[in-house]
Amino acid sequence: MRLCGNPAKECGLASCMLGIEMRLAEVQQARGIELPQDYLDFVATRNGDVELEVKLDPTDEDDVTFWRLFSENDLSQPVEMKGVGTVAAHNQLALYVKLFREVSGGDELPGIDTDIPSERVADGFVIGEDNGDLLYLDLHGDYSVWAFYHDGSYVERVARSFSELMQRASEID
Repeated sequence: MRLCGNPAKECGLASCMLGIEMRLAEVQQARGIELPQDYLDFVATRNGDVELEVKLDPTDEDDVTFWRLFSENDLSQPVEMKGVGTVAAHNQLALYVKLFREVSGGDELPGIDTDIPSERVADGFVIGEDNGDLLYLDLHGDYSVWAFYHDGSYVERVARSFSELMQRASEID
């Protein structure tokens, strides 16, 4: 079973098998991506998960959300969705989108401003979560930070970059 990328393919890396941790360099190689340096630097300086309070609207003190950013170890942990499949945590959007397509028959997920192609969401690199909602990097273009809200399967851009997200965030002890 592959845990590095598209659940429909086998990559052949021994470290992709369940229970074996992958380093971010291996994940990037296996998925054919290059993650933004600001995100890689952040993960490299942390020993575990990081809890964040993020101001969605910098002008509104009450417009905040909370996210748990995954540690490097957690990114490669298996996530199972019964009847859908098992993938690494960083690739779990592929499972949600697969289920969304099966249930709705749609090729786009609703967004706040516009609908987003489901393939674009499925390819997202999940970096954190909060109560089943997922925080991810958009790999199609600019590596902006998005939220996938599992209740309703809709998406919203949270920040133009990981650095912008962190400028509006406070770590919670």
